[in-house]
Parts: sequence; C-alpha cells; structure tokens
Amino acid sequence: MDKVICKFENDGYSEIDIPRLLNISPLEFDRYKEDAKCVRIKDALYISELLDKSLDSLYFDTKKDVIVIEYMPVKNFKTFLTIYNDSKIDNLNYPVKNKYNAVKWDEVRLLSLGQKIELVRDNVMGWSYPQMGKKFNISGQAVHNWELPNLSVMKRIVEISEKTGVSIDFLLKKDQPLSFTTYQIIDNAVPLLKNFVKVFGK
Repeated sequence: MDKVICKFENDGYSEIDIPRLLNISPLEFDRYKEDAKCVRIKDALYISELLDKSLDSLYFDTKKDVIVIEYMPVKNFKTFLTIYNDSKIDNLNYPVKNKYNAVKWDEVRLLSLGQKIELVRDNVMGWSYPQMGKKFNISGQAVHNWELPNLSVMKRIVEISEKTGVSIDFLLKKDQPLSFTTYQIIDNAVPLLKNFVKVFGK
C-alpha cells in the first residue's frame, strides 16, 4: 500500500488527508501502508475512483494493460486460456474445461463478486472446490464461502488475480468485461494474445 500512498501524495494528498478521506483511524491507515492486502474492498474501490487508476495498476504497480474477452466462442476461449497460461513467466499449466456449450457473455458483466469467483474457478480454471482450496491452502468449503460471497478485504481478491490472471477490476467493479492481466506474461506473447482475441473473438 505504500506505493498507493505515494500515488496519493503525488496527487496532492497528505498523510493527514488520506485517513479522513477513507474514514479510517490512523492505526488502520498504518496497517494499510504495511500490507496492501488488508485494505477493505470498499476502500480499495474508493481509492481507485479517487485516483482514477485501475485496481490492477494500484496493486501490481504496472502500466501494462489488460486483455478483454467478450463474445468469444467457447472453443476459441479454451484456446486463448491455453496460450495465456503457457505464456506466464512461471509457466503454470492449468486444466482448461468448460461445462457449458457457451459462455453467456451478456450476463458476465452483471455477475456479483461471488458469481465472478465461481466463473473463474469453474469456467476459466476448471477447478473443483477442493482443487482451488489446495491452490490457496484452504478447504474447499472455504472456497465455497467466497462465492456467497464472504470477502471484505483485498487479500483473497489479489491472490485470485495473481493465481488466475483474471483482473482485479473485473472481479470487483460493476459492468466490467472479463479481462486478463498481462503483467506476468512474457512480453512477446502479449501481441500474440491480443491478435488472437482480435481474430477469433466475435
């Protein structure tokens, strides 16, 4: 969060202004500075709006953009996911499956946070509850609780984005298309992915 605080200060806000703007105590503000993941979701959204910056740029400190997916046939979406995951620097390979014959893209923008987490778990990553729980060192029941949702701070949201590549802005903001971060993608793979979306999307 210290990087976010620096961005606040660059915009002319002092360390006295920031707790007042967020309606938090100085002690809570100190925790925010120490660990960005303990920031409450509502405060993170407010910071993003106030600074006119994406949540992805605030948390990952990157100027790289995102790859937006809308109205792509499932077959092509599966191919995109395969390319995307193999292009990660840490070369993580996730199973890709989709239990539906089509992604209901018109409904994706309208999903709640819990529904978006389910979409990412089931349709993007192809994980069962226990499989996702293992990735986060928690139980499958705890993952199920996220989809209710029972999340109030940024910790798990940031971790979901880090492990799946799905953008924080998609997860938390309303009326957002499904989008994937590019900060952990090998640079020369980004144009390939964007071109794939351009050619094989609708």
